[in-house]
Amino acid sequence: MNWDAIGAIGEIIGALAVLVTLVYLALQVRQSRKVQLAESIRATRAERREFFIALRDSPFIPEILEKVANGEALSYSEQSRLTAHHAANWGQLYSAWLQDKLDLSGGYNTSMAVNFTVSWSIPGSADWMDEYGSSLYPDDFVKEASKYRGVHDSSGSEEHDV
Repeated sequence: MNWDAIGAIGEIIGALAVLVTLVYLALQVRQSRKVQLAESIRATRAERREFFIALRDSPFIPEILEKVANGEALSYSEQSRLTAHHAANWGQLYSAWLQDKLDLSGGYNTSMAVNFTVSWSIPGSADWMDEYGSSLYPDDFVKEASKYRGVHDSSGSEEHDV
């Protein structure tokens, strides 16, 4: 066997090693992407769950929402709590929406249509979005959220299906 033949065999072995390495790296990247998706979904769901637990356990928010729904005036403290409540709610919705837009949810986020519809039905939510949300969030988010504005009237009955 001459040196040229040995060199050719070495090049073939080297090329195969590179190919095997590339296939291995591709599999690792795909697996890493799945782990990222799962973690992203878990974090979003945990954030929403914590928000709703805090809402459920709040000694303030249910009474404040009732006052708003009944057209009663709020104290400065109540208005501040309501503003923070809406900021947290819309901020979480924006995170979930952005996760979908960046294809980080794997298609497993809860329905944005339902989330937007429910959020618009919270007393004072539309006022908060008009005053703050339109300047805080990108136009695409505001436009998509606005599609579901008015889907429920103030009594909670549906005007039309989502």
